Amino acid sequence: MQRDLEKLQQKHYDLLVIGGGIHGAFVAWDATLRGLSVALIDRGDFGGATSANSLKTVHGGLRYLQDGDLKLVRKMIRERRAYLRIAPHLVHPLPCVMPTYRPLKKNKLLLRPALVLNDLLGSDRNNGLDQVAHLPKSKPLTKDELFERLPGLDPTGVTGGVSWHDGQVYNSERFLISILQSAASVGADIANYVTAQNLLFATEDQTRVIGANVCDQLTEKEFEIKASLVVNATGAWTDQLLSQIKPKSRFKQPRFHLSTAINVVTRQFIDGIGAGIFGQYQPDPDKPNKKSRLLFISPWRTYSIIGTVHQFFDGDPAEHKVTDAMVQALLDEVNEAYPGAELTLDDVKLVHRGFLPTTADRDGDVKLVRKGQIHDHLNEDGVAGLISAVGVKYTTARDVAEQTVDMVIEKLELDYAPSTTAQTPVFGGNFLSLKSLIIDAQGRKSHRLDYKDVISLVYNYGREYETILFMMDDEDDQVDHLPLTQPHEKMIAAQVRLAIREEMAITLADVIRRRTDFGSAGHPGAELINFCAEIMAAELDWDASKIEQEIDAVDALYAFATHAAVVEPQAPLEKVL
Repeated sequence: MQRDLEKLQQKHYDLLVIGGGIHGAFVAWDATLRGLSVALIDRGDFGGATSANSLKTVHGGLRYLQDGDLKLVRKMIRERRAYLRIAPHLVHPLPCVMPTYRPLKKNKLLLRPALVLNDLLGSDRNNGLDQVAHLPKSKPLTKDELFERLPGLDPTGVTGGVSWHDGQVYNSERFLISILQSAASVGADIANYVTAQNLLFATEDQTRVIGANVCDQLTEKEFEIKASLVVNATGAWTDQLLSQIKPKSRFKQPRFHLSTAINVVTRQFIDGIGAGIFGQYQPDPDKPNKKSRLLFISPWRTYSIIGTVHQFFDGDPAEHKVTDAMVQALLDEVNEAYPGAELTLDDVKLVHRGFLPTTADRDGDVKLVRKGQIHDHLNEDGVAGLISAVGVKYTTARDVAEQTVDMVIEKLELDYAPSTTAQTPVFGGNFLSLKSLIIDAQGRKSHRLDYKDVISLVYNYGREYETILFMMDDEDDQVDHLPLTQPHEKMIAAQVRLAIREEMAITLADVIRRRTDFGSAGHPGAELINFCAEIMAAELDWDASKIEQEIDAVDALYAFATHAAVVEPQAPLEKVL
């Protein structure tokens, strides 16, 4: 991954992808694998917006069985298997439970048959997977078995429970970077901190898009990127980009309505399993008939992730703020449903914030759009050369990208080639056995790394963990005024250098939040941040003022309103194999 802006200016591409989140990344990789020349740009860092907001779960669509949408359930199961296959170091099985109650929709009599049907629809769920990635069948739980797993649950009305397995992403930011690395390794040209200021049009009547006028955020230099077709994958900013075209009258109003999506990372209060728990809405005199909703608490590393809060949102996504009151309302709901949690704002390590598309209906609760949407603006607006890919779920991003590239190939009148991203390992994922890879990494005794460090490297980098070990050995990489004597220090320094040299990290926040797992669960502490800043300063020739500026920017990422929680750096990882 090299940031070559000269190449972006000089080359004419088959496809320009605007937006480097999970959907844009998959589009770029899929299109490049199918033989297209591809450029991808992002206004900030890759995955810095909604793609960073995740419960880290890869769903099999169990929730959609109650609506009878078997086709969507089947798709979710297929995509979950694809993620487990192509990124075996990053996506792992997650056991889940849900309590049952007497009301029909929460009753064992309904949930048990639903789980049996789910198992039947997913009978091939383990085909082609590493043994450690296999998902067992679902099963009912007695009341005693449920409370062994959820001892802090409010027992009122509980009749038992059900158990099933889904997937979990160990590091969703590394997953995205791995997809971008995969795209770059087969020829895609990508660059972060490049803003698409204006679409380029071939004619004065603006009926054909031929690229974009862009600005390099690092130098403020403007230039053009030419392409036969442009895919708008800007997520919450989709309408902002589309405001540049002249839509037909029926599309003058915003077509993509947004909801905020807020998840919270806290100290762990449910260990080892994901839990679907029915919480109660906060009292609302204007909506007295609001019913309970399902909260999901995901055990992630040594923390819990709670989600998701949805609220209608209008305006510029960049202006949205998370307040103490928003977070406290979620904690209150969790504490009511699971009294054993006893959560306070001091337990909050990190707040995830993103945006999801909703239906136009603003009466009642937020109704999310269920399926990814691909818009051909020639048919919808009379503007050729432009497609918008609007994703909804992290799990189905690959599938939305496949459909998008199918449309791209059709519009470019190229020979059709099928997508291979459901079978092709991502960068670092080309190995047969995760267990064998970990054993191999543990055998590298010369580096004297602790088990938790070995696990961290393998889970984050897969087979590419060896690159970190090679960089740890490179004496030329040592900083004169910062002698690196401990294996742990050398490992951290090597990860920072790799992020800069090969993963297009520009800022300290890029490294702390999106290239490593140092700060992905909360503020990692001043000592680690300062250490990483010194390594970056030596690599990028930062002065003292620049170092201070970068550290302040990182600290600001962990503050919502007045609260900023600090996690212990390098918290121990659970042994999963």
